[in-house]
Amino acid sequence: MFLKKLQLFILFITVFFFISQNSAAKKSNFDKLMLNTTLVSENNTLKTNKPIIEEAIYYSAKDSIIIKLENNNIIHMFGESSIKYKNLNLSSEYIEMNANKNTIFATFALDSVGKEIGAPILKDGETQYEMKKIHYNFKTKKMLINNAFLQKNEGYITAPKTKKMPNNDFYLLNGRYTTCDEEHPHFYFQLTKAKVQQKNKIITGPTYLVFEDVPLPIVLPFCFFSQKGNYTSGIIIPSYGEEKTRGFSLQNGGYYFALNNYIDLSLTGVVFSKGSWGLDVHSTYRKKYKAFGNIKASYRVTIIGEKYEKNYFVSKDIKLNWIHNQDPKANPFSTLSANVNLSTNSYNRNDLNSLYTGQYTQNSNLSSINYNYKFFDSPFAVNLNVSINQIPQTAKLDLVFPNLILTMRKTYLFRKNELKNLKWYENICMSYSGLASNSIKNIKEYDFFSKNHIKNWKNGIKHELPVSTSFNIFKHVIIIPSINYTELWYPNKINQKYDWNKKKLIHTDTIYGFYRIHNYNTNININTKLYGLFKIWPCFCNKWMKQIQIRHIFTPSINLNSSPSYNNSKHKYYEIIHINDHDTIYSPFSHNLWGVPEIRESKIINFILDNNLEIKTPINKVDSIQKLSLIDNLKLEMNYNYSADSINWSDINASARFKLKQHVLGVQTIFDPYIYNKQGIKINMPRWKVNKGIGRLKYASTFFSYNLNNEIIKKWFTKKNKKNTFNKKDINNNTFSKKNINLQQNFSQKIKNIDYDEDGYLLMNILWDLNLDYSFSLNYNSNVFNESTKEYSYKTNQTLNITGNINPTKNWSINFNTDYDFNCKKIVHMSCSIIRLMHCWTIAANIVPMGPSQTYYFTIATNSSILKDLKYTQSGHFM
Repeated sequence: MFLKKLQLFILFITVFFFISQNSAAKKSNFDKLMLNTTLVSENNTLKTNKPIIEEAIYYSAKDSIIIKLENNNIIHMFGESSIKYKNLNLSSEYIEMNANKNTIFATFALDSVGKEIGAPILKDGETQYEMKKIHYNFKTKKMLINNAFLQKNEGYITAPKTKKMPNNDFYLLNGRYTTCDEEHPHFYFQLTKAKVQQKNKIITGPTYLVFEDVPLPIVLPFCFFSQKGNYTSGIIIPSYGEEKTRGFSLQNGGYYFALNNYIDLSLTGVVFSKGSWGLDVHSTYRKKYKAFGNIKASYRVTIIGEKYEKNYFVSKDIKLNWIHNQDPKANPFSTLSANVNLSTNSYNRNDLNSLYTGQYTQNSNLSSINYNYKFFDSPFAVNLNVSINQIPQTAKLDLVFPNLILTMRKTYLFRKNELKNLKWYENICMSYSGLASNSIKNIKEYDFFSKNHIKNWKNGIKHELPVSTSFNIFKHVIIIPSINYTELWYPNKINQKYDWNKKKLIHTDTIYGFYRIHNYNTNININTKLYGLFKIWPCFCNKWMKQIQIRHIFTPSINLNSSPSYNNSKHKYYEIIHINDHDTIYSPFSHNLWGVPEIRESKIINFILDNNLEIKTPINKVDSIQKLSLIDNLKLEMNYNYSADSINWSDINASARFKLKQHVLGVQTIFDPYIYNKQGIKINMPRWKVNKGIGRLKYASTFFSYNLNNEIIKKWFTKKNKKNTFNKKDINNNTFSKKNINLQQNFSQKIKNIDYDEDGYLLMNILWDLNLDYSFSLNYNSNVFNESTKEYSYKTNQTLNITGNINPTKNWSINFNTDYDFNCKKIVHMSCSIIRLMHCWTIAANIVPMGPSQTYYFTIATNSSILKDLKYTQSGHFM
């Protein structure tokens, strides 16, 4: 027993001694080697007469460290070795440090199968370099690198021989520069010799482009690659192109100004060989928690044809875009937003970029600027807005400059803090809205600043003061009476007289002053809601079918509206002119913004019937009910004016909305309840009195948008509860049967981005998307009247817009957009684009094969922002 214990003790001491010796040989991570000299004394201590190494060197190795101090002063480190000196961090499979020569050498090693492992990696501050061999001199601080790999922003630099200087500049011989991150790049610039400045730029000697290992006949005597990672100003290199009518061009070249951290500015231009040119100013600004936006102004001079020829013309166009958005955190009481899009009517026709976007077919340009201010702890708010509506086809615009709106939110006059058991008078509430407006309509854009149009501006101030309350009768009937008071302030009026030669009223003079016009009306709204449930299957059906029900929500309402007559001399809203044996009435204020109150007394009853239908079906094996909408909103509306002498009934408005899963179909119709005489004039005879029904369709319109893609089709035809499905999880979890083991081994490395069916075959999953926008309208044709039937004929207008996208593979994309006009029976516009992604390159082609301007555009360019000017473009018009 004692001998066994003694043997165990000796074995423990032996193992402990071996571990201690091995630890001393390996050293712990980051041991210090203070090398201040290359002299070796008898006591194996390093002394110095002149310091060469300024700081401590920390070194470590995973496998072993061999130190030779007698004559060589060399340290050999094996297996995941590392050295740290100042800002330099070197890691490699093998490192050799020579104190006599003041050098460090590092290289890779070979594993048992001859594969290179542990290549040197050098980190100099935040920059990392990869290589196969490296020599570093402590004294000269120079570095010689074999097969170096350097990364600068988005660019990658490789070279068989590289020298690093003390000032951190690199000199390369036969190097390569690329932005492709593949180990074997698809393209690169072959650099015969180059200099790389740290965080600045790359300057090269003769350089040529290599694409797929094929040198292209594109040789440059020198190149300059900017590598500044900071925000800085610089030159914007132009791109070249060609266009049939304007010739060769240099586009989007200029200068970029990095003004500060919040705003920038770029000045660019375009010039064509046949005389056309343009300038662009673009600025983007952003202040965190404040606001962000951009401003762009463009000026174009387009010259088509030769001077003194018939087709020669010169067009000068301008365009202004401004988008401004305020951060909600900036100020909860004050907000400013802007969306300005102004241009001359021919800008989009002359701008090449508009041909491939929706701007070419835009019917109008809308611009607006809005400022809102809410008073703290007050019911009042102010809104100031400016709006412009441009119509490029007619070169006309409508301008509102400005609209000043003062509003007061709803305030209860007699309500206390308690909200329970309210009396009818405690529901009396009042609000206020004041509008000061100045506007002009249908003015030519080139006459905007003309003095002749100053008199065409219309302005005024409008005050609205509604007072209302609500209460219930018979528990379920809601009555809402209200009184609305309106007051108008106008700055002028126009007097008229009868011209016996022209036999009509003409304007005589405009009288300026302050004119106050007031109006009021009373309104009583009575409404309620009725619910009904109906079973659609008879009692002898099974239990599940008996539970199917249709729910009908019926909401009838009646509005009683009344306003007084203003046909008296007290108000002076109307003037009477005596002409022979009859009188003509006109209003001096009818030309103003909001006109004048009706001369006759108005008493109108409005009937509204609102319906909603939905079906309720049970869900199998789940104690729940599913609701599906049949008719989301079916609305019927009609008015009766019992103060009118004739034609008391108004047109019947009917509208319906249907929900089709994620899509909505809306239909709006108008029915005419009266008949016409042989002259096409409506007479006081309702259609139901002559057995022609309640009304004849006068107007109908609908708009429908539907999206269809491969996912929707898959849901239609996918079978539920599929078994034995072949998927990626099955492969990773080894859940296949024996017959699929070989298939698993062959395909496990290839199915990362590929789908397979249940039998293990490749699925051709082509992504596609199709969107249909259809609009239809039908109304009376006022130019065609059938005297025999005494009815107007119909005219229709319908258009179809189709947009689609097809992705045959993940790198191919085909897009198209077309508009078809059924009246013209032709395609009015079509554009197609094809895009091919090639990892680090993109090929794109855009074609407009139909329409007034048939054009094409082709480009091939790199995806990197650094080499965005490395591209080839071609554009022009079809014959």
